[in-house]
Amino acid sequence: MIMKHYIQFWILFFVLSGISACNPQPEANSLLTHAQKVIEDHPDSAMQLIDSIFYPEKSLSHKRYMEFLVTQVQAKHKTYRPVAEDTLIFVARDYFEKKNKDPDQTALAYFYSGCVYREQQHNNQAMQHYKKAEQLASQTDNAKLMGLTEYNMGDLLAEQGYHRQALAHYSQASDIYAHPSRDFHEKQAHCFGAMGRMFALLGQPDSAFICFQKGLETAENAQDKKLHSLLAQNLSVMYNETGEYEKSEIYLRQSYMLNWDSTKLPRYYLNFAGVYSGMNLPDSATYYADKMEESLSLTDDDTFKLTAYNFLSNRKRALGNYLEALHYKDECERLLMDMIYESRTKSVYEIQQKYNFEQQQKKYYMDLWSRQRWISALLAAIMTGGTLFTWYWLRQRNKHTEVERKI
Repeated sequence: MIMKHYIQFWILFFVLSGISACNPQPEANSLLTHAQKVIEDHPDSAMQLIDSIFYPEKSLSHKRYMEFLVTQVQAKHKTYRPVAEDTLIFVARDYFEKKNKDPDQTALAYFYSGCVYREQQHNNQAMQHYKKAEQLASQTDNAKLMGLTEYNMGDLLAEQGYHRQALAHYSQASDIYAHPSRDFHEKQAHCFGAMGRMFALLGQPDSAFICFQKGLETAENAQDKKLHSLLAQNLSVMYNETGEYEKSEIYLRQSYMLNWDSTKLPRYYLNFAGVYSGMNLPDSATYYADKMEESLSLTDDDTFKLTAYNFLSNRKRALGNYLEALHYKDECERLLMDMIYESRTKSVYEIQQKYNFEQQQKKYYMDLWSRQRWISALLAAIMTGGTLFTWYWLRQRNKHTEVERKI
């Protein structure tokens, strides 16, 4: 009888311990599912959801953990965070390739493995993985991933100076996005912009202008004012570089009229000042240069501020205002030093984030251990009480039997 009670108590102990230990974060699965749903349109939200899963190895099944590794790199990449150290995605790549039951996940694993290799400057491996992702995506008719892969292959080649080969991939991406049943006007317009840049670098300005115009028309047809404004500004810059200042001014004003973001006003004022300087209209150039100087506080773009300070320094010096020219030169150097410092501290921030994550894991380990300790103490108390009760019951029964025997 006592042995039977012991067995029951130990079974209960192991069941409760297993329940408390195997899934420290029950909501992890739903967090991952939500992140996967919103990652295309709201990558920042997806990144927050991914960061809130503190112990994915234990909180998710093995397959879902592999999906987590892919989604984590996907969210980082879409929010422009570094992914060079996210080598666990290679484990997910091998897992999905071996299982070969989910072509979409396998294609994503290969594509983002390529992105990791690309940041590591392993360009050959990156290209091989992009090609494999393209092949897998074509089997699932995942046009969005196919186009994204082609576009990134173009970027990879463009970075290495292979502009003609890059142009071919941008063109292929544009064709994928151009399918009548697909609403990818914004992505196609970006492809036209990239093709225009490649033609410009290849010394083919006529073809470059054609691509930029196609991109502008695509944005207009999509009624995407933001993209329309961006492409019109690119055309303005292109005409400015070729010395066609009148056309540059037309497209710049068109872009300006479609702009709704006040933080971009200083950039427009700077471009207007440059265009009117090229057109030899000093009064207009001065007007916009002054407006740009007054509105610099509207923007937080340090790269633009660096360009603006340099422009103002040169302009003040040309006008004979050497004190102000020196002031903006000093501002330029100060901002440059701040940018260098920020780039150095970014890696420190990543280390801090990793440390915080480890501390969070440690805390949950401690909480888990504390829960298990209390469960063990409770079960021990129950077992002790059960044993004492059994002993007392047996003793009373024996006494009762002895009394009956004597009677």
